[in-house]
Amino acid sequence: MTGRSRESLTLDHSVIDGSASFTVAARVKIGDPSKPMVVARQGTSGNDTWRIEYRPVDASTSQWIFARTAATSSTETATAVSVDRSTVTDWHLISATYAVAPGGTVNPRLDIAVDLFDRSVHPFPATPTRAGATTIGSSRTQTTPFVGRLDDLRLYAGVAAEPFLCTTYLDPNNCG
Repeated sequence: MTGRSRESLTLDHSVIDGSASFTVAARVKIGDPSKPMVVARQGTSGNDTWRIEYRPVDASTSQWIFARTAATSSTETATAVSVDRSTVTDWHLISATYAVAPGGTVNPRLDIAVDLFDRSVHPFPATPTRAGATTIGSSRTQTTPFVGRLDDLRLYAGVAAEPFLCTTYLDPNNCG
């Protein structure tokens, strides 16, 4: 996807069971670092089940954000990695994981990583929402469309560990 003409791909169903562990991995290159944009999401028109988002912070810093919404309160929990804004126009592997222990109640967490180096982990103590269509390359509001390139976006059932991602995404920037 090039993002040049507000292109996006929407599936008319949920791809991920929001209550189970999953990983979303994408090779992304931002076209306009000054604009916030959603790379991929699952949810309804007003409520994201999960979302991977790019957001400029200031002239030199940007953030990659992984967010989830609680089913009972619509409260959003997010974890973010801050990066040098001058680098976001290069290709990066963004991996976002929702991990939950068997049984679904022990230490669920959100984890986002940029090139498997810079990482942020945050607890997610709520019951996640599960419904909604999966959209790739589109803003949830359509006012700030994705501008950049997506080379590869994969959704994994379960947690995709770093060794697996290193061999799947062969790039020296990903795994050191």
